[in-house]
Amino acid sequence: ATSLNYALFDYTGNPLISTTPIPSNASSSITSPAMVVDSEERAHIVWESTGTEIRYALIDPDLDNQNGSAGDIANMTLQPSTALAGGGLFAAGTRSDPDIAVDSFDAVHVVWVDTQDPLGILYSSPNIYYTMLAFDSSSGFMTVIGQTMVTQTLSQAGHPAISVGANNTVVVVWEDTRGSVIEYVGILDTSGSMNAEWADMCAVF
Repeated sequence: ATSLNYALFDYTGNPLISTTPIPSNASSSITSPAMVVDSEERAHIVWESTGTEIRYALIDPDLDNQNGSAGDIANMTLQPSTALAGGGLFAAGTRSDPDIAVDSFDAVHVVWVDTQDPLGILYSSPNIYYTMLAFDSSSGFMTVIGQTMVTQTLSQAGHPAISVGANNTVVVVWEDTRGSVIEYVGILDTSGSMNAEWADMCAVF
C-alpha cells in the first residue's frame, strides 16, 4: 500500500509542517495526487485510489502549530477522505488522472477520466467527468454539481486538466481520439439475417 503525505515549507525552504500522512484507505494504491490552495490557505487534495475511486480531502494547515514537526492531522482536517467517484451506486468502472482548480469563491472544480457508462452504450470507453465542491464553516462540505460527463462519445479521452479564468469560467482540456483516421477491414456475412449485427457494428464505428 502507499500513503498520501503533506508538508509545508516557508519561503526559505525550512519545514513548518514536516511529512504528515493524510488518512486514507491504507489498503489502497494511491496515485496521481493533485492539490490546490484557496484564498484562506486551505489545501484541497484529490487523488486516484486503486483505479476505482477518485477521492478528496480538505485540510487547513493554519490549525497546526507549524513548529516544524509532523502536523496534527486530526486537528487540521476539515473534510476527511471522501469518494467523489467510485463509491456506492457509482462503483462500476475505472477512474484515473484527477485534476483540481479553485475559483474566486473558494469552490473547487475537479475532473477525471472515468469508464462509468450509465446508459450502457459506450462500451466502457474512457470519458471525462466533472464535479464541483464547496466548503464553509456553517454548511460544511457540499457537492454543488454532482458527477457530470463532459464527453459522451465512443473515443479514448484522457489526461484532463482544469483551470478557472476570468468571471470564474471553468476551462477543461484533454486528449481525445475523436476525429482521428481509423481504417477497418473485416469479413462479414451480408445475408439478411445479419442486419442486426451490421447495425451494431455501425453504432460502434
